[in-house]
Amino acid sequence: MQHHLENPYDVTLVVEGGKEIKAHRIILSKASSFFEKLLNTDMKEGREGVIHLEHCSARIMEDILEFIYTGSVQILPENAEEMMIAADFFLLPNLIKIASRSIIITTSNCLSTFFFAEQLNSEELIDKTNKFINANFATVVNSEEFMNLSVQEVERWISSYGVIFCEDDIFNIVVRWINYDKERRQGNLEELFPLGIVACGGNQSFCFIPRQAKWYQLTSSKYEFKGPRQLLSCKAMLYNFSLRLFGSGFLCYKPYSRTKCKWTMLKLPSKLVPEMATVLEDCVYGVGSAGGHRKFISIYKEESNSWEYIPSSDGDIVKGACIVGEGKCLYFIGGIPASTQCRKFDTSEIKWDNTAHMLEGRYNAYGAACHGKIYIAGGKRHGDVYLKTCEVYNVMTNEWHFIASLNIPRSEASMVCCHGTMYVLGGISNEGITRALMVECYDSEKNKWVVVTIPSKVATKSDSDKFQACVLRHYKGVLECFQAIEENENDGDQTAD
Repeated sequence: MQHHLENPYDVTLVVEGGKEIKAHRIILSKASSFFEKLLNTDMKEGREGVIHLEHCSARIMEDILEFIYTGSVQILPENAEEMMIAADFFLLPNLIKIASRSIIITTSNCLSTFFFAEQLNSEELIDKTNKFINANFATVVNSEEFMNLSVQEVERWISSYGVIFCEDDIFNIVVRWINYDKERRQGNLEELFPLGIVACGGNQSFCFIPRQAKWYQLTSSKYEFKGPRQLLSCKAMLYNFSLRLFGSGFLCYKPYSRTKCKWTMLKLPSKLVPEMATVLEDCVYGVGSAGGHRKFISIYKEESNSWEYIPSSDGDIVKGACIVGEGKCLYFIGGIPASTQCRKFDTSEIKWDNTAHMLEGRYNAYGAACHGKIYIAGGKRHGDVYLKTCEVYNVMTNEWHFIASLNIPRSEASMVCCHGTMYVLGGISNEGITRALMVECYDSEKNKWVVVTIPSKVATKSDSDKFQACVLRHYKGVLECFQAIEENENDGDQTAD
């Protein structure tokens, strides 16, 4: 490239391969503060008029000089990123803009381009990639480029786009990313989405993260449920069911977006209001009746916000039974009057079967499944006799056996399994609401239930607002936006005798 000026060349640029390119000191200094400081001081480059730029190719340097001398330059798409890096080095912001407009964004490069644009603080390119990702979201998150992101980049991506896009799908997208290289990434799930125990009472909701030993106060609801209800998590969302025959509804909570993280009310058809509900294989199952004592099982359809009756599911499901999902079966355990009966409904074969009976009759008990075993605890025997006993059913051997009893007798509580450990929370106790609001966790090695006193701010003031709980993963970035509830001086962990 020849630059026709009256003054002779007085600067030599030595680029990649030792090639020399001539230029003018006054032109370079005026265009770039990089050259101005280098050439107009007592530095060696200024004295000798020779600048070594071996990291820069002759092709890129020629284009940069074209821009410096004429104010414009044609940049090929395949050279655009290299040009932007060079323009940033030589402190030429307008050239960065021109080069960014030559970049062709595709699903295979949009994420790396976004991070690249952020590094160079190219607002125009950031906006361009944002719009592309927004318009091609489903394809981008299934691309090879997304699957090869580092955990830091995935976290950065969630922070950038988690609020913009469908927060319901964020967790499932990350799970796909983990499964792409499961052996190395399995631990990242807990890092990005810590598993916690969500507890709801009245219109308040809280989350306990066992591995952090912290409670967080989540979004409160303008709706208050004082009647019977059940808390369930399914497909990365939280459902708070009101188990009433008339005027029933339920609340839905979406945990991955700080700006949209709120409880919303969903109405259900009055014909199929569930009297009890549970989750099995990412589906919500409910038990209801259409008159008389015969009850049937239905499945919740999220897309139509309705319950669908399962033919041939009618069975003698007694009031006060505990429902637990394990494998492909729904187990119905105990019931009024204090029963030892245990029946299961196979959701794949659509048939009922009896199992071994419990060792102690009970109703309004609570339970959870873990690794092929079903834990059942508490409940009532009759009248005001609250139970502490706990039993475990082995699905493979069809046998029940007792384990250590709870420290606090209670009924209608919640039992959840978090990281393989059983936790009991809430319900009603004949020893008072303060006792009912304590958490118990099962130490399987010592065969002992440990009592944990939760912060007083979590406790409700009304006996009718008994807590219900379930496990749910939160995105850590969102969870950290909520207030961590500190324990009072007199609160803390305590092991019951």
